[in-house]
Amino acid sequence: MSPLLYRLSYRAAIGATLAPGQGVENPSVGHSGTLQVAMFQTATILGQTPSAWGQTIALLLTFLGIGIIANVLIVYIVAQVLAERRENQERRQRDV
Repeated sequence: MSPLLYRLSYRAAIGATLAPGQGVENPSVGHSGTLQVAMFQTATILGQTPSAWGQTIALLLTFLGIGIIANVLIVYIVAQVLAERRENQERRQRDV
């Protein structure tokens, strides 16, 4: 990984908040880490905490929401088809 990409990575931000020797280290970056600390603090202020639970909940909401929308559309289409069929049957009975 290039030094620039590492500095912008999540691992670098986490490693910068830990004491030397505790986190992920990249010898090409060094231990200054001021950019990483600033990025990590900004992400925390914006509500992006390093939590797998948060990502899991967001993914569940996304995919469950898509499923609900798809099911609502399917029910709407079936209702429209059944209403059209009923109208066609009523028209045939009137014409006979």
